[in-house]
Amino acid sequence: MVNESVQVTFRLYIGSDIELDEEEIQSCLDHHRAAIRTRDLYEGAIIINSPNNPMVVIEDMVTALVHNFCFDAISDLIAQKNVTISYCDHYGYLRLDPESFYIRISGDDIPTIRLERRDLLPALYDCGQRFIQFLKDLKGDDKDEKLENLIHFLEELGKKAHQALMNMKLLPEEQIN
Repeated sequence: MVNESVQVTFRLYIGSDIELDEEEIQSCLDHHRAAIRTRDLYEGAIIINSPNNPMVVIEDMVTALVHNFCFDAISDLIAQKNVTISYCDHYGYLRLDPESFYIRISGDDIPTIRLERRDLLPALYDCGQRFIQFLKDLKGDDKDEKLENLIHFLEELGKKAHQALMNMKLLPEEQIN
């Protein structure tokens, strides 16, 4: 994790009765690979855990959340711009509002919390990077043009987010390339 005070992770829903958190995905990827690969947008959630706040579980297509929340939102939030993200698989919105050195997260079906920008933004970026690594592990040595294109697309978004975080000196030294 980038920062121990804010943890951002992802979860995948596989079928109607199987939920896999990041650690579970890594330990049983081979077992669930076929079921996971039948999905295009990877239904699931991004989960935010932080001290003194309720756990926030943002359910939607994880690919869209990584794109819009973990990567695209970073530059706008650094620039003190409000961000509104429409959920892809159901009605509702996720709102991100800069408040000085904090980000207020609110929206449909989630509790409202405020987190320090310096803690939240690198944790979002780190979650997005782990999701990209998951996609690479899922792909393995297979030739899968659709998955390769998705990985490339997310990597490009990640580069922009990385640059914005570097410009604001919001990444730990070991993450600055």
